[in-house]
Amino acid sequence: MPEPNQKNVTEIDNDLAAIAARLRRSTAQVFPGNGRGSGLIARADGTIVTNAHVVHGKRAKVVLDDGRELDGEVVAKARERDLAAIRVDARDLPVAEFRDARTLRAGEIVLAVGNPLDLVGALTSGIIHSVDRTARRVVADLTLLPGNSGGPLADASGRVVGVNSMVVNGLAVAIASSVVKRFIASPSERPYIGIVAQPVQVPVMGEQRLGLLITDVADRSPADRARLMPGRIVIGVGGALLHSPDDLAAAVDDSDVGASLRLDLLDGERVGGIEVFVGDASRAPKAA
Repeated sequence: MPEPNQKNVTEIDNDLAAIAARLRRSTAQVFPGNGRGSGLIARADGTIVTNAHVVHGKRAKVVLDDGRELDGEVVAKARERDLAAIRVDARDLPVAEFRDARTLRAGEIVLAVGNPLDLVGALTSGIIHSVDRTARRVVADLTLLPGNSGGPLADASGRVVGVNSMVVNGLAVAIASSVVKRFIASPSERPYIGIVAQPVQVPVMGEQRLGLLITDVADRSPADRARLMPGRIVIGVGGALLHSPDDLAAAVDDSDVGASLRLDLLDGERVGGIEVFVGDASRAPKAA
């Protein structure tokens, strides 16, 4: 068996070390109190993204890779996405490069940087296990420990494909880059249409299909303005049939506020469509 080329091995080592160093520069330590998590520099103007479950209250201390300690303000939190935005008084910060997680393939090498236990800027590697059908979560076979939450998951070129969030059945789960970028663009917006629904099985063209039975419609919500009513059954969104009870929530969450979303409704044996304009839950009318 031929001996490995030492020059090639050294080049690979140097490349990985350089990628790790670049990721560390875009990763921060986040101290919400007694604990410690990780954060990703999302904007050069001082915006740090982390997990919503990492921060508590309105303030958090942030330590950058260059050693600077900064007082941060939690300016936005989206618990349903497990994302939070922290603003620090700093400029010209090293921003991470993103890659669309929807282009990932199972088996690709990925790297995670974070601050687990008492380690700072620790690096771990593994492979992509899967990307969920709605492309909101990336699952990787690598080791995450307490303190990794909020740090970047990146491909072998150092492009961020997600923000690490949790461990499920020994696998790392990250929030996909597309969701993170949407949150960065409009951190205070929370897309919604204002319905409560439960999954049901319904016959569609001779086959049993998944549907969502609307059980409640919020007053003066986008769904209310579109004249959706309890009892209607949603079987598709954006022209595609539902395959998971989470498909509608994912479509709403991935929509821009003000955008039009087509819902396919079952009416007896016929399928009809209705357009609903996505609203911002943070500006929703308060209940009396």
